[in-house]
Order: sequence, then structure tokens, then C-alpha cells
Amino acid sequence: MPRQGKTESKNIFSNPIMSVLLGAVVCALWGSLYSCIKAGYSLFGIDSSHTPSVILFAGIRFLICGAILTTAVSVRDKKYCAPSGKGSTFVFLVALTTIVIHYSLSYTGISLCEASKSAILKQIGYLFISCFAFIFIKSDKFSVKKVIGGILGFAGIVAVNMNGLNFSFGIGETVIILASFFSVAGTVISKKAYSFMDPAYVVAHSQLTGGTILTFAALILGGRFSTVSLAAVGLMAYICTASIISYLLWNTLVKYNDISKMSIIKYLEPIFGVLFSGLIVHEKILRPEYIGAFAIIAAAIAVSNTGKSKK
Repeated sequence: MPRQGKTESKNIFSNPIMSVLLGAVVCALWGSLYSCIKAGYSLFGIDSSHTPSVILFAGIRFLICGAILTTAVSVRDKKYCAPSGKGSTFVFLVALTTIVIHYSLSYTGISLCEASKSAILKQIGYLFISCFAFIFIKSDKFSVKKVIGGILGFAGIVAVNMNGLNFSFGIGETVIILASFFSVAGTVISKKAYSFMDPAYVVAHSQLTGGTILTFAALILGGRFSTVSLAAVGLMAYICTASIISYLLWNTLVKYNDISKMSIIKYLEPIFGVLFSGLIVHEKILRPEYIGAFAIIAAAIAVSNTGKSKK
């Protein structure tokens, strides 16, 4: 069985301040990927209306990430250890929910929906789990503070997009919401797996498995890249690097913290998404709604992380 993390790691990742700071780093990396995915469609010559090509983009991303992580874990453990028994079931379920279904829906939804609206709708599932995680995870206790934090956090990501945002619903919006709930389902399954498996091992093999499934499915269905330039390769390199770092950090944090608290921290993701989009296209980002959103989400994180933790 893949080895567990060291006790020192638990102390670092379960520390309230460090968990918030590291969670913010993860959200910043994930937030930067919204605009990168949009840019990738153009650089790789992908027709955003051609679903197999969109899914191929996601598949290549996770196939590369999974291959790198699996190699790194094997080098660390000085042997290659394929998932087996109960572990293989959990790895497959994580791959199916968080990679195959989640990203098939996400990439398709992003191509049909505005990035800012996608960022908001992707958090609906996390609003649910931040309030009701105790139903699925026994160690995650119900708390009124968590409910308040969840509502405040969602209010923050709505506030950042109040400038003329249209909340009408269509196919794109529906797809994004479905992606959100599959992402949450994967997080719950991962939390259960981490009780007996190393997060790095689960992330590595689930991404390799999910990336392989997506890539082959997309190719069979006719997915393709029209162009491949140096800029496109550079963008893919950044996307993969950001994915590897963020997923390793996030899943280690999920192992040592309540899912409900981590879900509230995840509300920072769309805020960073909007800010990075503003920086890339040189839009004005010091707007009242942005400042207000940061204040609301900061309050949500503070509320959900106050008080003594129960043994």
C-alpha cells in the first residue's frame, strides 16, 4: 500500500492559518486556468463548438499531468505500484468523477458560457457541501458557522460579478452546475480514500487514468488540434504545472481538514479567475465589487475557521 504522509506534514497542512494560505495558493492557480483554457482554444486552433476537440484538450492536459506525477511517486517510493484491490476501486471512482465526467462537462460548459458566470456556477456544488458535508463525512461536524460561512462565500463570488451579469440559464449553465456536483462527489470519495492511501498516489493515478480515458475517447470521436505552436506548447506547460501543484496541495489539505471548511476557501477561486482575466486583458481590476467580494469571502473564511476544533 502506498505510504502515508509524515506526521510533520499533518501538522503543517492541518494548521488553521497555513491551510487557509495554501488553500488560497491553490485557488489562485486554479483561477488563472479559466483564461488559459479560453486562450488554449485559440492557440491550438480548437473549434469550441466541436466537443471532442474540447475534451481532447482536457485529456492531453491530465494525461501529461498523470504521467509526470506517477513517475515522481514511483521515483519517491523507488518502485512502481499500480492500484490494486480496494485502492484501484477508489482511484477509478476519483478518476471517473473528478477527471472524466467533471472536466468533460467543465470544458464543454466553458465553451458555451461566459468565464465569469462559469466561475460562479462552478461553486454551487461547493456551497452545498460546505453546509452539508456532515451527511457524507462522519468526521465533518455540522456547524451553524459553516453554514453562515458558506452563504457568505457564495455571496462574495456573486458580488464580484454584479456588474451587468446576466443570470439566465441555458445548456452551458446547466452543464457547469453538473460539473460542480461531480467535482464535489470526487472530493468526498477522495477524502474517504485518504484514510488509507497517500494523496499524491491517488492524484497521480486518477489523473493518469482519467487523462487516458478522455484522450482516447476524444480521438475516437474525431477530436483534433488544428495548430500546435511554441506558444501553445508553453501554455500547455503552464496549465500542467499549475494543475500538478494545485491538485497535490488541495488533496493534501482535504486529507487533513474538514471538507466544509476547504469548500469555503475554494470560493476564492472565481475571484482570482476574474482578477487574472483582468490582468491579462488589462482591464481595471480595482473596482468596488472586487474589493467588496474579497471582504465578504475573507469574512466567510474567518467565520468558518473560528472556534475550537473538536477532537
